[in-house]
Amino acid sequence: MPEIDDAYSDLGITWKPQQFPFPIKFDSEQFCDIEGLSEPFIVPLPIWITNALAPAARARTFGRARAAETDDAQKDFAIALIPPGNRWFRISIVNPTTSWSYTSKDLGLVEPGKSVIFIFDPRRLKPTLTAGEYDEQLTVHLAAYRDPDYTMLLAEIDLPTLIHFYNSLDPAWTIIARDNFDDGTVQGWVGRAAGAVDALAPFCTEVHVAAEHWVSPPYSLSMSGQAVHPNVHAEKSYNAVGRTKARLTLHLYREVGIHGTCALAILLRRYTESNLILPAALSMALEANRWHRLAFNFPTDVATAIWIGTACTAGLSLNWFDEIRIVAK
Repeated sequence: MPEIDDAYSDLGITWKPQQFPFPIKFDSEQFCDIEGLSEPFIVPLPIWITNALAPAARARTFGRARAAETDDAQKDFAIALIPPGNRWFRISIVNPTTSWSYTSKDLGLVEPGKSVIFIFDPRRLKPTLTAGEYDEQLTVHLAAYRDPDYTMLLAEIDLPTLIHFYNSLDPAWTIIARDNFDDGTVQGWVGRAAGAVDALAPFCTEVHVAAEHWVSPPYSLSMSGQAVHPNVHAEKSYNAVGRTKARLTLHLYREVGIHGTCALAILLRRYTESNLILPAALSMALEANRWHRLAFNFPTDVATAIWIGTACTAGLSLNWFDEIRIVAK
């Protein structure tokens, strides 16, 4: 079985209050399937930061004599060399327990007028599960700085998030569906269904079993897309109606190679309501040419279809999925 050392989480979109002057998207509820993971494992927490400042026409300038007068003036002179509007961001867990490590990260630069998705990736020891699950409340601290040395703090905000850890193969959960494609069939998935998933990933022309990459041997589900077939997707419907809670776990492999950089998007469709659980822009932030595990909440009030769209910067888009699990209580 390929090594899987992370568990990507649901990116619901929550706009935070504007006392923090930079618009952000961060999920206040995350999901993490720890089945089979070695420890400490990565708990990636995606965050989307926008620097809404308009790019300045020119930088501040200081006279040479003024710049030489004092240490403060020299510092001002150095600041003047930084492009106006550039902002640097640092993220950390507030008061982490000893179960956590790598709890602070310098995310880096967001230029004015730009949005960037970062993935904060602290590590955690496996929690003790009760009935196959464990919930943990975290507070994540985000700080914005004016300089790349992170010495000039501009603004900061605390972001609470509740992480639902679970083991999808624990007997406490009922398996509603487990698609592993090991029988050599697509197990009910269909390609080229009408409807776009994401403007950045609007294609999926076919699905088929493949042996190039897999989590459980010998097969996975391969999805391909071409621009000549826009506004289509792959899909399959699942039903967890009547349960009190349900979770979706899936594994994906995103290729970067001769066809350029491939993106994909995942959407949950219920009646006419859509929930984009993996935007294409976020998929581009995932490391390519390796398996990733993603985990999400799954609806229990109505049968729900999973839609997957894909796209590539050049030629044919190729992605692989395996061990798609829906479990419930």
